[in-house]
Amino acid sequence: PQRGPTYRQLSRGRSIFVIEDLDWDTETISLSGIPSEETRYKLRSTPFGDAGEDHFADTLLLTESITDFAAPRVHDRLESGKGVHALRWLDSETPAVPPSPALEDDRRAQYERLLEAIEVGDGDRLQDSQIEAILDGLDTRLHLVHGPPGTGKTTVTAYAVLLRILDHLNSGDTILLGGNTHRAVDNLLARIGEYADSFSELADRLGFEMPELTLVKADSSGENGPDNVEVITAGGSNIRQLDRYRDEGVLLIGGTV
Repeated sequence: PQRGPTYRQLSRGRSIFVIEDLDWDTETISLSGIPSEETRYKLRSTPFGDAGEDHFADTLLLTESITDFAAPRVHDRLESGKGVHALRWLDSETPAVPPSPALEDDRRAQYERLLEAIEVGDGDRLQDSQIEAILDGLDTRLHLVHGPPGTGKTTVTAYAVLLRILDHLNSGDTILLGGNTHRAVDNLLARIGEYADSFSELADRLGFEMPELTLVKADSSGENGPDNVEVITAGGSNIRQLDRYRDEGVLLIGGTV
C-alpha cells in the first residue's frame, strides 16, 4: 500500500471493475466488471468468469484505473471535423478567440454589488477573488476557472452561469451546459438549481430583470439526473416540450459530451 501498484500490476491485470456498493457494516464490496479491448486509452479487460475462473485471488488490488473510457469518445469527436472553430480558439501557438464586447464600468459595478450581497451557505459571502473571476467571465467568450479541490470552482461556475443569463439572455433563449461525466453535470445543475431562486430574488430587489429559468438534463436513458431537474431522453422527440420551456423563460440543458 505504501508503494502503490507497479506498472506490471496495472497493465497486466485481467479485469477492470467498478465499485457498485460499499457496505461498511458487513465489510463487503460489490463489484461489476467492464469488458474492453486494449486501445491507446484503455487496457484490455476480461470480466470475471469469462476466462473460466471459479474464484477470486485471496487479495485484490484496488486502485484508480489508468484506463480512460471517456477520452476515446472525445478523441473521435475532435478528429471528426466538427467544432473546428473551437479548435482554432485553443490553438497552442496562435489562439484565435473572437473578441467579446467589453462590460461597461457602471454595469460591472452594479453586478459587483449584487455578488457581494449573495449569501453562500451559513451566511458566508463570496470571496473577492471569486467575485472577480465571475465578473471577468462576462466579457470573454472563453472563461477558464482553475483551482485545487475545495476552492469553490463549482460555486463560482454556478454563479457565473446565472450572471451570464442575467446579462446576456432573454426569455426564449437556450444555454447548453456540458461535462465529461454525469457526476460533473449533475453537481453543477444541482448547484445552479440551489442558487437560482435566491439569486433571482436578490437581482429583482436590486432592480435587475432576471428571466425565469428552467433546468433540464438530457440523458440517454432518460433517468439519470439530480433532484428537482427534469430529465429528458437525449435524441428523443422533445421539441414541443422544450419549446414550452422556452416560452416560459430561459432554458438551460445539461448533458455529457
